[in-house]
Amino acid sequence: MKQPAISLCMIVKNEAVALPRCLRSVAGVADEIVVVDTGSTDETVQIAKNFGAKVVTAAWNGDFSAARNAGLDRARGTWILFLDADEELDAGDKEQLRICTNHTEYEAFFLQVHNHSGETAESFAATVNPIVRMFRNRPSYRFRGRIHEQIAASIMEQRPQAHFHMTTVKIHHYGYSGSVMTGKNKIRRNVELLEKELSEHPGDPFTHYNVAVEHMRMANWSSALAHLRESMSLAGPDTSYRHLLHKYESRCLLEMARYEDALEALDRGIARFPDYTDLYHMKGAVLNAAERKPEAKEQFLLALSKGRPPVHYNTDAGTGTYLSAFALAQICEELGEDNAAIHWYGEAFRHNPNWAAPLLKLIRICKVARQEDRLAVLLKERFLPDSEAAAVKVVRALTEENCHTAAAALLEVYPGAGRAAAADETSEEEQAYRQIRTLLGLADTHLSYLDRELPYSDVYRRVRRRLPFPMLDR
Repeated sequence: MKQPAISLCMIVKNEAVALPRCLRSVAGVADEIVVVDTGSTDETVQIAKNFGAKVVTAAWNGDFSAARNAGLDRARGTWILFLDADEELDAGDKEQLRICTNHTEYEAFFLQVHNHSGETAESFAATVNPIVRMFRNRPSYRFRGRIHEQIAASIMEQRPQAHFHMTTVKIHHYGYSGSVMTGKNKIRRNVELLEKELSEHPGDPFTHYNVAVEHMRMANWSSALAHLRESMSLAGPDTSYRHLLHKYESRCLLEMARYEDALEALDRGIARFPDYTDLYHMKGAVLNAAERKPEAKEQFLLALSKGRPPVHYNTDAGTGTYLSAFALAQICEELGEDNAAIHWYGEAFRHNPNWAAPLLKLIRICKVARQEDRLAVLLKERFLPDSEAAAVKVVRALTEENCHTAAAALLEVYPGAGRAAAADETSEEEQAYRQIRTLLGLADTHLSYLDRELPYSDVYRRVRRRLPFPMLDR
């Protein structure tokens, strides 16, 4: 029997809802599927078998590595790919992953894990983490760690000269969206397991880092800061997540309104990681919070000049592109720099036409600045992607904002945009659009009180500054 190239190994429990999406995503890629079930009481096991999986039953003992390793014992493939049920392989990256299997000069491959705040690949505010997710199947390679289990340390210990390759293959992870976190109470589970791990290995920097992340999710900023600094003191200079320690240290200090300390932490991080765009973006956020807006503008411009960080960094999607442009536009708007604000809202929309906020802000500020007649020209010539799907969204927004002349001008270029089907009121994208539009509508009630001699109203200021922080890394 021919040896399979890729064995997909998973651990599951009561994942009947999510599992089919995951297994469908690896069709044509995984030659073998090994599923370790730790006690499902729903249809998970039968679903796995329907997809041709070998199902291994293992009692749950509070140790993710033990469950992972039980699957490795049954896998026959040359390569191990591991996913969770709440993840899926990006449909456009299957061929690249198959090509990787021909490169046996590498022991492992980093894949780009996109952690989504919503439950679709298009949902906003994803973080992107490069993580080893495919590696050679060798008996000596075993996972370690009760939670946030790792394989890289085992590979390096067994083969110190092993080579790893950084790919652009994407995995979409939905397990930390709000509804999933609430339904499974993952934070409490994570904290309990990490505390047990920390009691057994008090000097482990990675465990301190993971404890800090959970405290940040609970907004326990002081406790998170203590664990981050402990991790920093224990971790070596080349630790793969050290750049995140600097970013999260500054995030905690920002939330604690310790702005000068946050800036000092960021300067230390930038000195060590000068190409890490997230640190410049975060510095802009800190300076903005400290009401040092001209300096904040400079940092967001620096972030935009850096662009997306290199793929070996964990990053917030949009840093160096649409998030940085949007933040810069907000500051320009607050400073009364209408033309600059229009430009940067347009740039944010150009980088991410699926995000409604910059489009609606662009329309509103043009109306406030009495430049509504420029909208169609700006959108056609500078900001609108060459996509009828994007044009549909723009025409719809212009129509709902009573910018009928601009909408008609765009329909001359994209006639199909006027024949678009009605929006699905239940979709995640539609609900996000409605929420943003409602908030901006609230601000509109105050527009008549605004002029260049008076400060903006509190409500409008709050709406303009409503830039959500991306979710925290897993």
